Amino acid sequence: ICVNRVNPETVEVDQYFEKSWDKSSLSGNNVECLFEDDSGSIWIGTEKALNLWLPDQNGFKKYDQSSGLPSSHIKAILQDNEGHLWISTVNGISCFNQKSNSFTNFYNYNGLQDNEFTNAHTKLSNGDLAFGGSAGFNVFTPEKIDFENNFPPLVLFNLTINDSLFYADATDLEFFDLTHKQNTISLEFGAANYISPSKIRYRYRLSGLETEWSEVTAAKRLVKYSHLPPGKYRFEFTSTNEYGRWNPRPKQLAFIISEPWWQNIWFRLVGIILVFVLFYTILKFREFRLKRSETRLKLQVAHKTEELSASLHQLEESEKKLKQLN
Repeated sequence: ICVNRVNPETVEVDQYFEKSWDKSSLSGNNVECLFEDDSGSIWIGTEKALNLWLPDQNGFKKYDQSSGLPSSHIKAILQDNEGHLWISTVNGISCFNQKSNSFTNFYNYNGLQDNEFTNAHTKLSNGDLAFGGSAGFNVFTPEKIDFENNFPPLVLFNLTINDSLFYADATDLEFFDLTHKQNTISLEFGAANYISPSKIRYRYRLSGLETEWSEVTAAKRLVKYSHLPPGKYRFEFTSTNEYGRWNPRPKQLAFIISEPWWQNIWFRLVGIILVFVLFYTILKFREFRLKRSETRLKLQVAHKTEELSASLHQLEESEKKLKQLN
């Protein structure tokens, strides 16, 4: 399989195909599409690259995934009214700005029917572009697409508790509980931008411990918190896109570190009640002992008084007898 160029005047045919020893040759022999833009440039999509025909060099300039495309396997090419090329692949759609020589990629999380596209494509009379894929088709107005607000999805992974893996993928996790002994947490976060990850910056904070955001580069996406006290926490992070605009919807992960049982409010209430009961019991016991001592003392006084009265009575009787004898 190759590309043939026919000279209608001489009927000469030039064939172009992939040559491993020639860097300017056609990249890939499985031609998926051929497109001529408004300036007359010829673009050829193959399973290996997007190829731009260079007539002065009788060769091709290649664009592939390393150039910024979401995939090197090209399926279809269209041009919008502003001159940008829209390229469908087996892994999303890309918009190529020829002036800045840059690609902006869109995936299923941006609203595409799926990441995989077929050769089906057309430009409608109103300027809208249509691309068909494995799960349907997409029709859109290129001029209405806000490139700067195209954000990659946020992901959380390698969540560890006390240095043991807790969740390998915590992206869909929203909440979890921990004991007071599980108080050291580390996790990695990121944005699913595989084309220009070095352009992405991140902010994060742990609400319940931090009020200010910490900003880091793509090289420092691991954070660790040690010896967290019991309480409610919420880890939040967000990222920029390749244009430097911050995603206004941060990813959140909430968790609670429970108090130890001896710090539980119910334990404290029971402890206070027990102390009160003990104090009350001691108070009543002392009151009982005082009353018992008082009663015993009264009995002793009464007994002594009775003995004294008896002795006094005997003395009086003895005195009477002495008087009678005299």
